[in-house]
Amino acid sequence: MAHHYQRPMSRHRAHIADLFSRMSAVAAANPHAATPIHHRPETIMEASDDNRMIAWPYTKFMNANLFVDQAAALVLTSVHEARACGVPPDQWVFLAGAADLDDAWLMSERPSFHRSEAIPRAAHAAMDQAGIGVDDLDFIDLYSCFPVAVEIAADALGLAHDDPRGLSITGGLPYFGGAGNAYSLFAIAEMVARLRGRDRGFGLVTANGWYLTKHSMGVYSAAPPQTPWQKRDRPDLQAEIDAIAAPPLIIEPQGRGRIEAATVRFSRKGPEQGVLFGRLPSGGRFLANMAGDDQAALDALMGEDAIGLEIDVRMDEKGRGLAHLI
Repeated sequence: MAHHYQRPMSRHRAHIADLFSRMSAVAAANPHAATPIHHRPETIMEASDDNRMIAWPYTKFMNANLFVDQAAALVLTSVHEARACGVPPDQWVFLAGAADLDDAWLMSERPSFHRSEAIPRAAHAAMDQAGIGVDDLDFIDLYSCFPVAVEIAADALGLAHDDPRGLSITGGLPYFGGAGNAYSLFAIAEMVARLRGRDRGFGLVTANGWYLTKHSMGVYSAAPPQTPWQKRDRPDLQAEIDAIAAPPLIIEPQGRGRIEAATVRFSRKGPEQGVLFGRLPSGGRFLANMAGDDQAALDALMGEDAIGLEIDVRMDEKGRGLAHLI
């Protein structure tokens, strides 16, 4: 993402730390948050005993917190049934629009790594069904397992990362918590609480599963939508996504190439292994590792911009791609 935004990595890490610091402020005011602490940006960005590096450039405080004890419930029914059950109308919140779409299942089959093809299509399909646009949203909750998920979703919707409405109403997965993608159930519950009792207002909740693969969008309204909600499948939009070409995947790469995307996995002892996507001169894409004992190579991956660095890739005796800096 840093390369896409044309930012040096040091400035990009400061940017995402500031983004997640604002989320932690929301969690600090949320009585249901697992860790209601407002972290300063530098606390999130800098590795420490309490905030070790997980995978470059993300520290623990930039990662979803799965170790929580939380529960939420949602009752979805008709107006007729709500009246029959004696639910007061001022407690009603309406699902006004929804859509579900998938990006390419395998990361290696994505056209690019800095954007989603499914999120903008699904979000706008849901908002179109609700009869609104992005500017009509009063509340927004973007799935926030890692900074990249928030960045890609915000960019897909044309939202500034410091949008004054905020990008989370719970405090996000690292601070509010949430058991996997069940987190979005908590976001919906919070959205209902925000909209309940208002004359009007709209909120968007985005959900994600796997590697930014499966996407679900819901638009919620304080007032009845002009057109009652009905489930709408959009095979036309999914077909558009499926038809987008990706670089061919080279299973056994040999020779020189350049880094397309990379990270460094950490253990509690420090950097352990480099993992990367690369491109050959032919345009073919490949996956490879960098050995954990090549500290100079790992340092280069964690430099200001590793994208485009020239590497040599060979297959090892176990049939894995192994890359070395040139």
